[in-house]
Amino acid sequence: MSSKTLFVVAILIFSSSLYALEFGATIKREGAKDSKQYCYTTFNISQSGEWSAFTKFSNGKTIDGDTFVAVMDLYSYDGEHLVHLYHRAGLNGTFGRGSVERVVPQPADSGRVSPRVATRIDESKTRYVCGGENTVDDKTVAAIIKSIIGF
Repeated sequence: MSSKTLFVVAILIFSSSLYALEFGATIKREGAKDSKQYCYTTFNISQSGEWSAFTKFSNGKTIDGDTFVAVMDLYSYDGEHLVHLYHRAGLNGTFGRGSVERVVPQPADSGRVSPRVATRIDESKTRYVCGGENTVDDKTVAAIIKSIIGF
């Protein structure tokens, strides 16, 4: 590589870091826990390293209420783990009313990292999982409901 090419590459890397530092970043991820059950997580970070994050959970199932979990991990360009988010919420079934939605936490999670850390976040290395935790399986819940309403 010529010295001129190296100089251009160095300027591009330096200007990318300045851009991230000057304007901050928003990283959004979404996933499906199951059909009609979704997680939408938003992570915002400012140029000073102040960050906030929240997740909207959505349940479109008629009877099936669940505990939803969203996990987001942010990494640097060299693979260093920088931020871990864990959001959890229980949502009831819709009982015919469209969808049930909940944003957690309220207020949003927040924190601060050094501006140096903020510029090292590599969005392409973000890991995201939308899942759930059920203490009682759906078939058992359906059987209980049927016994209560007399089916």
